[in-house]
Amino acid sequence: MPIVRWDPFRELVQTRDEIGRWFGDIEKDRDQKRSAIWAPSVDIKETENEVLVKADLPGIKMEDIDVSIDEN
Repeated sequence: MPIVRWDPFRELVQTRDEIGRWFGDIEKDRDQKRSAIWAPSVDIKETENEVLVKADLPGIKMEDIDVSIDEN
């Protein structure tokens, strides 16, 4: 019979892992919602004829950027 080291937190860790498997999809949804509200650092300058927006978006390709205006 092998000797197994006793870990007082083993059952707690197993329970946490099991609950994580049950609710894993919920955590993914929460993380996706958090990332959806991320806002980059931007400089905005308004002139008489235009609004200039300069954003620092490292690692993001220009074709992946979509800028829209809502309610004027």
